[in-house]
Amino acid sequence: MAADQSHKGRALAFALGAGALAFLLCVLGMLAWPGLSAEVDEVAAALSVSVMCGVLSWAAAERAIAVHAEAIDAISERLEQAAAGDIVSPSPPAVGVAWPGVAEALDMMFARMRRNLDRVNRLAFYDPVTGLPNRAHFRETAACAIEEAVAGGERPALLFVDLDGFKLVNDRFGHAAGDRMLAEMAARLREVLIDRDGALPARLAGDEFIILLTDGNAALALAEAVVEAAKAPATIEGQAVAIGASVGVALWPDHGRTLPGLMGAADRAMYQAKAAGRGRACLFDGIVDQPGRTRRSKAA
Repeated sequence: MAADQSHKGRALAFALGAGALAFLLCVLGMLAWPGLSAEVDEVAAALSVSVMCGVLSWAAAERAIAVHAEAIDAISERLEQAAAGDIVSPSPPAVGVAWPGVAEALDMMFARMRRNLDRVNRLAFYDPVTGLPNRAHFRETAACAIEEAVAGGERPALLFVDLDGFKLVNDRFGHAAGDRMLAEMAARLREVLIDRDGALPARLAGDEFIILLTDGNAALALAEAVVEAAKAPATIEGQAVAIGASVGVALWPDHGRTLPGLMGAADRAMYQAKAAGRGRACLFDGIVDQPGRTRRSKAA
């Protein structure tokens, strides 16, 4: 409101100044013309010209005020939208008409905000080495996915994947090579899961991965496919290095009715796979004491 009043005040001052200047020029012109004097009718004519000039100046200023006022309103509305979470929409056309530079600056600001938010999101919810969801993201997403799958009549499953011999890669080639191996294994997991709707892979920590299947049918067969995919050698510093994976499988509701319960059962089954010789998949075969708690597992 204060800015609008300021613009109107300036427009009025501009119009008055233009009218006064036109009146003065008319009077001076009459005085300077040979044989003419500033009679009343000539002064009235000059006054009419000055009034017309002032009105035209006011109209022009009012139009400019309307354009700027519309732009100001558009900027205010756009900033309110941004405060509500919309940092995608472009700057309003009215801003581009009145102030092209301001419109460009707004678009650049929101683009920078989007990039920063994307970077923060990836750091908070995704593993920087593999690009997979991290533990925190997996726990939050998987718990909701399990509830929705169960409500839809499906039988979710969890696959707990641990790489065999990964420590030797770190010790022999260094942690940078180990990170490349982890990224390679993550890519192989994505390849195995490419046709599986509702599959959520994640990296928990170190060389541990986990996969949620909202439809757990053929979960053990998929676990065996993960084992086979992990067997293929990877090239590290020009050398073919083969490791492997041990996979534990847990099914809802037989092995747990909550995410922590299923994770615990799948984890135990994975250790049984390692104890049975590594490089294999094991289905949890234990007794559920109560939701979220389990006892013993056997290699399948």
